[in-house]
Amino acid sequence: MVGVDLDPAALRRNRALSLSVCSSLDRLPISDESFDLVTCNMVVEHLENPSTAFQELARVLRPNGLLIVHTPNVLNYAVWGARGLKALLPRRVILTLVRWSDTREAEEVFPTFYRANSLKKLRHLLGEMGLAEEACHMLVGPQPVCSFFAPVALVELLVMRATMLAPLRHFATAILGVYRKSRPVDQLRAPERVILTGRTDRSKDQKSRFSDLFPSSRSLSSGTRRRSHADWGRDS
Repeated sequence: MVGVDLDPAALRRNRALSLSVCSSLDRLPISDESFDLVTCNMVVEHLENPSTAFQELARVLRPNGLLIVHTPNVLNYAVWGARGLKALLPRRVILTLVRWSDTREAEEVFPTFYRANSLKKLRHLLGEMGLAEEACHMLVGPQPVCSFFAPVALVELLVMRATMLAPLRHFATAILGVYRKSRPVDQLRAPERVILTGRTDRSKDQKSRFSDLFPSSRSLSSGTRRRSHADWGRDS
């Protein structure tokens, strides 16, 4: 499994990778049609130019290959809260709240843009790149964002429960979509130079779940840092 991230330290920590590439998704140093499976785990919300990144992901996918996207839902209350807090509070206060709710340090908090974080936007942008939706699930977060403050957490739990109902499912915490490369797209020439930040052997108990599902496939994983559903903590 090949991992791509802008953070070399995150790549070194991920022992499930057989090969690490330190690169932006806007211009991948990878040959055309190299992978059967590409995963984006809590990455799309950080893309400043999602169309460019999606074009690159489509380029490195083989015909009939799959793209799996897991990303926060822009219609969820947590994203609304994140944007409001970002506009109103100093960064140091935001980082303190992140540590309380998600046990992450300041260097693990990255800018977010949410430019492709709705079902409609994902279908449109990926469709333009020849990636057709095969399945989509709306997911509820594993715990309240404000789990450190019981009264607010209780209200959150009720809201989370409500988003499990069919009429309110579009307001769930996150989107999990599967998209298949269904037609050729214009190919961009990949750079010849590949920057490697470390290579580790995979042990049997550290294999990716996606590798287990697709044992005979080559897979590319973007977003190798530790992630959670506590979306507002990813704002900077």
